[in-house]
Amino acid sequence: MSPIEEFTESEKQKLNWLQKLAANYPDVTATRLLARGYAKPEIRSVRNIKPSIFRRSMYFLLSLTLVTWLSLLITLGDQRTPLAVYLVFVPFFAFGSVSCMLVVFGKKLNYTIRIDASGLMVQGIFTAWGEIVETAIMRQIRSRGQSRYLVIIKRDGSAGKSDLKLFGISDRKLASAIEYYKAKAGK
Repeated sequence: MSPIEEFTESEKQKLNWLQKLAANYPDVTATRLLARGYAKPEIRSVRNIKPSIFRRSMYFLLSLTLVTWLSLLITLGDQRTPLAVYLVFVPFFAFGSVSCMLVVFGKKLNYTIRIDASGLMVQGIFTAWGEIVETAIMRQIRSRGQSRYLVIIKRDGSAGKSDLKLFGISDRKLASAIEYYKAKAGK
C-alpha cells in the first residue's frame, strides 16, 4: 500500500457516522499527478506562497461589520429595549467577531509556504526534500463547500496536514511549484 493510500485510510477512520453515510471521503491526489501538463512556475531560487489578501480582508470586513452592529445595538438602545434583545444579539455578535478575528490573525490558517531546492517550509516547520516521501493535496467536502489541505508524508511515517483555506492559489499551480523544486533538488 502506498503512503497516500495509508494516509487516506487513516483519514477515513476519523470520519463520523454521518460523513461515512454520505460518503464524504477525502480525495487525496499526489502533487506529481496534479502537476502533469501544467506550465512550469516562474523560475526563482525561493517561492513564497502567502495567503490571499482578498480572503483575509473578507473575514476582517465581516468582523468589522459585526463589531459595528454590536456597538450600534448598545449605543442606540434605550430603556424601552427589552433585555432579551441584548441577551440574544450581544453573544452572537461577540462570538462572530471573535471567530472572524481568529481566522485573520490566527497562525493556524494565516501562514506562508516557502518552497526552494533545499526543502519545504509550512507553518514555520522546515522539512528537507530527503525527509519527504510524498506530497499531496487533499480535498474533502464539508458542510459549506470543500476544504483543501497540503499533505506532507515523511520517511518516518508521520504525515502533516496544513489547511489551505486562505490561499488563493490553485491546486495545480501549488503542485507544479512543489514538483518543480522537488525535481530541482534531485528527488
